[in-house]
This record gives sequence, structure tokens and C-alpha cells, in this order.
Amino acid sequence: MDVRLIAIVLLLCAFSVRAQQHIGVASDIMGASPAMALDQLESSWANPAKGRYAQARARFNTYVSLSSSFTLGFQRRWDYLLSFSQETAQFYSRLESNQIEDGVYSLDFAVNAAQGDALYLQYLIPLSFNSSIEITGYVIQGNRIQEGRLTGQGQVQGSQLSYDWQLDYAYDENQLFDTPRQHVSAWGHSFDLAYSTRLNEQQRLAVSVEDLFYVLYWDAVPQDRGCLSRPMSSSCSVYSAEGAHTQRLPVFAKASWSYSGAVHTAWVGLESWQRYNGLRLGWKAYGAGVDFDVLNEKLNIGYESSRLKVKWGFDDIDPSNAKHWQLNLDMNWPIL
Repeated sequence: MDVRLIAIVLLLCAFSVRAQQHIGVASDIMGASPAMALDQLESSWANPAKGRYAQARARFNTYVSLSSSFTLGFQRRWDYLLSFSQETAQFYSRLESNQIEDGVYSLDFAVNAAQGDALYLQYLIPLSFNSSIEITGYVIQGNRIQEGRLTGQGQVQGSQLSYDWQLDYAYDENQLFDTPRQHVSAWGHSFDLAYSTRLNEQQRLAVSVEDLFYVLYWDAVPQDRGCLSRPMSSSCSVYSAEGAHTQRLPVFAKASWSYSGAVHTAWVGLESWQRYNGLRLGWKAYGAGVDFDVLNEKLNIGYESSRLKVKWGFDDIDPSNAKHWQLNLDMNWPIL
């Protein structure tokens, strides 16, 4: 049964018990790409700057609160993680601009991307008057996959280009050889844990881990393994087949410490997601807040109330030039 149909049935059941709380919609979109502007991720890499990764994620939620402790929801999720060595980025950049210098280039390029739908249940557990832990479990149906690694060497001598690459690649649409997209399916799971405690009247500590044990189990997904070479060699070939495949995606870890006065709150936060790391210094008052990510030179502004949360982060207000971009939105309404 399709996970979306299950979600509709469960949400209707939630309404039938006349939950006392609220319904809501939420989105969490983030992109981080030091090597190139975000709108150039699918480009020819003509001008990559410093950096060894390009990462993006999106979560779109519809949820209903069943009580003060339980929340049931449906989520559409998307993850895209691209990592490479600096030498790989420079090789592709110079190759595209026809300005590549003679030499031997060591290449290492990896992609890990997935798209799917999920049902989730969130449970808030009070541990004491000052602390609590929130657990969220997801059952995921995957429908798109790009996971692979390309390693080897490229060599340039005069006008001659040669390479020898090792390939291990699972996909729904082969991006190397431009083959048509195929229907693929997977079931998987993921968990979020969030711990919060009040250290004293002014100080609070919060730690969270998103996408813990994020695993997708694919059935009969196309896979390519072998080697690619130029000039072509009879001893180098790619073997293609369909089979089961297990995909694992990384956790997103966060920690923050805040100090609150009568009106104002100052805070510092740390974030880590594979190669992405952030250090944020923030201040908020009367629902409005601003913080600055000193590692990525990203400004975040936002507003928060009991029914609305919105946050916008950017390192350049022009999306075509931005290398870091974030948008969070959460709106909820009471159930009559």
C-alpha cells in the first residue's frame, strides 16, 4: 500500500478521536555549496571556488497533534550530498574551460541522494520539571536514488586527455550515460532524538540528532560497476545489473546553549551534517531573532510565535549567487 494512502487513513482516524491540539504544515529547506552557487549544481562546473562538497535537503510536513505528547504526520523528504576532492573540482573546471594544465590528476567524486515519502510519530517524554526528550520515528517509502563513487586518475599531456576511473553506482536515472528514469522502490526507517534541559533560570541546553539510522532498502535497483577508460581498453568495462541495494544517509547533529534575560535571549549553536559545519551566534526578543553563521558567513533572520515560525538564511540575498540558503516555515491551527 502507498505510504500516502496510509497517511490519509491515519490522519482521518486522528480527526475522528477529536484531538485537542492542532493541525499544521511545516517545511525545512537547506542548501550548502561552497564550491559553486546553488543554482549551478547541475551546471558544467565552469567556475568552482573553494570547497569540497555540495549538500541540500528538504522536508515538507503535514501533521496533527493527538495530545500534548503525540504528533502524527506525513513527510516528503529529499536529500542530496555531493562530495569531491579539491583536485577533482579543479580538474573538471579547467577541463570545461579548455584551460587545463598538463599533469596527472587524482580524482575522487561521490554522490548520495534520495527522495521519498514518510509517515512519522513524534513522542515527547518529560524527564523532569526542567528537561525532556523528544523521539520521532519515520517509516519511509523511497522512490528516487543516486548513490555512487567514481575514483581514479586523469592525465593531460598537450591536447591529449586520458583517464582510468573505477565506478560503483546505483541509480533510478543514470546521470553518466543519460539513460531514462526507471521506477524503483524502497522501504526504510529513520529516527530523530532531541534533548532539552534548563540548567538554571537563565540558561538552557538543547541537543538533537536528526536522521539517526537513516537507511533505505532498495529492491531491484539498477547498478553499474567496473571501470571507465580513455582511450578505451578491452580490459576495462562496466557491468550493469539490477538487484537489492542498501543506502545509508548521514545524521544531522545540532547543539545550542542560550542565556535569557527578562526580554532578550542570546545563544550559540553548532551544526554538523557530513562535510557541512556551522557555528551560529544569535539574539532574539519579542519573537524576532537574528543570528550569524561565522563559518559560512550566513545571516539568518526569523520570527517565532505559538502559531507561526519562519526563518530565512542566506549568504547572498541574490539566489543566483548564494552558496548557502535556508528556509524554515511552521504554521499550525487549533482543532475546533
